[in-house]
Order: sequence, then structure tokens, then C-alpha cells
Amino acid sequence: MQTDPYQAALVALQRNNAGQALRYLTDVQCRRPEHWLLKAQIYFQLSESAKAITLLQQGLQHYPDSTQIRSTLAQLLSKQHAYQQIVDLFDLKNRLPDQAAATVLLDALLQLKLYQQATQLSQLLSSSQDKTFTWLRTKLLFATHQLPEAIVLLQQALGTYPTDLHFGYSLGHALKETGQLHQALQQYLSLYNHHSHHVEISYSIACTYYELNQYALCEKWLKQTLELAPNYVPAHESLDKLYWSQGNTEQMHSSYQLVMQRIQPHPDLQASYINQLLRSGQSEQAVDAAELALKTAPTEARFYHLKAVSLSQLKQDDLAFPWYIKAAEMTPDSARYQIDLANHYLQHADYKRAEQQLQKALPHHPDNQELWAYLGLVWRLAGDERHEWLNNYDKLVRVMELPVPPAFSRQQDFLFELTQYVRSLHRRQKRQPLDQSVRAGTQSEGHFLLNPNPLVQAFRQGVEHCIQQYLLSLPADITHPTCRRNTGHYQLNGSWSVQLGQGGFHSNHVHPAGWLSAPSYIEVPSSMHAADPNKSGWLKLGETCLDLGDREEIAREICPQAGQIILFPSYFWHGTYPVLSAEPRSTIPCDLWPVN
Repeated sequence: MQTDPYQAALVALQRNNAGQALRYLTDVQCRRPEHWLLKAQIYFQLSESAKAITLLQQGLQHYPDSTQIRSTLAQLLSKQHAYQQIVDLFDLKNRLPDQAAATVLLDALLQLKLYQQATQLSQLLSSSQDKTFTWLRTKLLFATHQLPEAIVLLQQALGTYPTDLHFGYSLGHALKETGQLHQALQQYLSLYNHHSHHVEISYSIACTYYELNQYALCEKWLKQTLELAPNYVPAHESLDKLYWSQGNTEQMHSSYQLVMQRIQPHPDLQASYINQLLRSGQSEQAVDAAELALKTAPTEARFYHLKAVSLSQLKQDDLAFPWYIKAAEMTPDSARYQIDLANHYLQHADYKRAEQQLQKALPHHPDNQELWAYLGLVWRLAGDERHEWLNNYDKLVRVMELPVPPAFSRQQDFLFELTQYVRSLHRRQKRQPLDQSVRAGTQSEGHFLLNPNPLVQAFRQGVEHCIQQYLLSLPADITHPTCRRNTGHYQLNGSWSVQLGQGGFHSNHVHPAGWLSAPSYIEVPSSMHAADPNKSGWLKLGETCLDLGDREEIAREICPQAGQIILFPSYFWHGTYPVLSAEPRSTIPCDLWPVN
């Protein structure tokens, strides 16, 4: 009796003899979908994934309705991170994938940031109880900032998987981000009872206590976190932030020093320590720390760079220059290192070399807003007409009136109530953030526009209306770094509230990881008006933080009024004139990120 080669191959494969299984099928044609699947499985076990994928693609041409071939192909493509090929396999209008394929497809859509299609798939299979698919659905809701919906889904998931760490931790994060701090704290503390060894949980407890203004408990939990993981950088930086905000400067950096006395610190911790020294103006100590780090990690480009930055802060530019070159040569694709070396050339008016350094990094970081900010500056100083194309203030800056929420008859009434709420977020803060542009002012924690407070959500609707109008007005230019990314869709990448007091201002800066920036003005001093010769509290665009003297240029000055939003590309240099009035100036800025 003649042996069925497919049956023989299947038995051989079950016995982990893939080579023998393939020999059974060498001269045999595939006649059914399961034959294509078997042969692909053999190739996969032989670590020949490319052949397995090609075979399944051929099988799908013969049997386009085979759910199993399509699903198996999608799973193999996922292992190759071929996300676009996975998406191309499915047409959700005509055919729903099986559960395994749906999970792979949803992951691919998330990887590609195709959130509309991902949402469609999630809705079509909303009744799925598959754990991985549910987890991906929560990732989608986080990515699209639908946190109230994420909270509901996570609570349902925890009903099925009550001990799952990822679901539990994500629920705490969602509660915290939406301003439900007490509920978030209870969630984290409950998790900690079962997962006390997880550093992220104790750290999240500390951060939640900070936002609840319980600073002694915040400090306690940060120190407890560092007992678990002495090299855990976020906890060290948060301790410094806590001490700085409370004016306890003598305790700053103490956690770093304690670890360094006990153990050999990780290079990440050393780099963080040097950066904290620089932020707090301790440049000489930063030089010493960078030199010490170089002795233990001489191949780390970041320490050459940090030594250069430290020397620059001490106005020792000639000594800093070779260290900038060394760092840039060691890591040529680093935007930070190329920018700082370009800045050295720019300071010496060598615009050709400055541009060369920036152009080296641009292919690796085409959306880095700081690179474009420096390129625009170099082009302006060199008299290059590309500056006018890039920094087109007339077309790319818009001042718009925020719409009045339906529940209010007058904008003034709405802004008054919103202002009272914002003021409550700033009452306990003593100093401006250590690592932000705010001077003589305070900045809120978390993602402000995700707060479920009805006033905040009414404000958010007005902001999003203005954003859509702005996107419609952008010029069509596929070469421009702002316009080419305009898909008409966006996500709020971050939002916060800022309150400036007398003498307060924003130092000139850009947002390196942004796309569009949009500050909204909800409270301005009564003395802030268009005829003010001092321009108290005005927004200024174009002036840099580089102290270029008579080479600086303020391209646009705007006297914003309460109820206005101003939109502009995130690479535009922007800052403010100091507020001279004793009345506060309150804004709610947000950063936008384009999505497919």
C-alpha cells in the first residue's frame, strides 16, 4: 500500500524531524490548504521563515478564502515585524479575521499608528474575551487618549483576570492621568500588596502622593523605591524635583551621592546625576562628575558630550569644543550631539559647518523639531531664502478665538470658572519646575486635557475645534516639515497649565518631540494690552536662547487676550516677556502629534 506523503511528513514533523518531513514532500504538489500549511510549518521549524512566508503567500493565491492560511501567514509576518504586509492581508469590509489573526492585525495597526482602522477592528470584535486582544484594545485607547473608555475596559478585564499585573497597573495609570488621584492611589497600593518587588508600582505610589501634595509620603516612597533599585533614574530625578519645588536645595542630589558611595553606579545614573547638576547650575561639579564617569566608561559618548556642556556653562567654549567633536564623531546619528556642535560653529558665525552638522543628523531624525529650529536659524543668519520657506510666520501662526461652551452664555463666565479651577492646581507649588521653560511661575502635573472635570472637557472641545480649523488652513507642501505631516488627524501629545506671577516668563525654547504647539490663554492681567510699551506677558516668536546679541531677531510679537489660542509649529523659537503686573497670567498649552 502506497504511503501518503503528507501523512508521513506530518508524523515526521511530530517527531521533531523536520528535515525528513520535507524530504517526503520534495516532489509532491500541494493539493489542499492544509498541504500548504504543513509545508510552511516544516520550513518554519527549519528556521527558513522567508520560505515559509513565500509558500503561504502562494497558497493564499490558490485558496484566497482560506482563513487558516491567511491567519498563519499573518502570524509569521508578525515575527518578522512586517506590519504593513499584515495590514494588506485583510479587508475588514468583507471578511472578519479569526481571533489569532485579529490579535496580530490589531498589533500591526498599533505599530503603524493606524488608529482609525485599529478602532474599527476593535469595535467589530468588542465582545472578544481573548486576553492579548483585550490588552491591545487598552493600548489603543491609551494611544488615542480615550482614558475613560480604557478605565471601563480595564475594570472589565480585571473581573476576568483579577491578578493580572499589567491590567492592574494600567488601571492605576489611567485613573491618575484623568485626575482621579485617590482612586489611583488605592489601585496602586492594592497592587503593591501583591507585587511589592515591582519598582514601577512603588514609584507610581510616590508620584501620586506628590500630586496629592503629600510630600512627606512622596519622599518616603521614593526612598523605598531606591531601596528596591538603587540605579532607578526616575526616582532620583523625582526626589530632586521634590526637593527643588519645596526649596530644600541642600538635599538635592543626595540620593545620587548615597548610591555612589555604596556601589559602582550604572552609566545611566551617572548621566542623570550630571544632567541634574547642570539643571541646578552646578557646572563645576558637573565637570568633575563627567571626568569621573569617563574614567569608568571611556566608550560612552554621552560623557564626552556632558563634559562639553558643563564647560560651556562655565563659558569655557574653547575647552568644550574638542569634547563636542569627540561626542559627535562617536555617535554621528545623534541629533543632540550634532545640534550642540553646530551651535558652537553658529556662535562663531561659521554657518556652513553648522549646517553640515545639522544635515548629518536630519536623515536619522526628520521630525526632530530642534534640528529644524537650528536649520532655520542658520539659514536666516546665512541669508538663505529657505529660512522664509521654513519660518513662514504669516501662514503658520494663527491667533484664534476659542468658542463659548454651550452651557455658558458668555466667554467671561466660563473663563472665570475655569480659572478658579486652574488656580486650585497651583496653590501648593512653591517654585517653577527644574527642567521646564517656566521662570517665576508654576506648572501643573499630568495631562491636563484628560482631566474628566466638566470645565476641562468643555474647554478641550473648544481647543479641538480650533485645531481642526488650523489644520484645514495649512498649506499643501510635501517638503515642509510641518505641512507634509498634516493628515488632518492628530492626538494631544501633552497638555498642562502654567501660572506666571510677577516677574514670571517663559525662557525662549522649542519642543523637540512636538509637531504643533498651541497655548490657550484663560487669564491675563488687566494691564496686558496692545498699547503696552513694556509688552508685559506678550508672546514672542523667533528669538532664541543662544544669546546671539545683535544677531537675534524677534519675528513676531503677540499680545494674547483671555479666550484666545495661538497655534504654530513646535520648531518655532518662542518665549514671553516678563509679567510686570501682580495679577497672574494663566495658560493651558498643549502639544499635538500627527496620526495616520
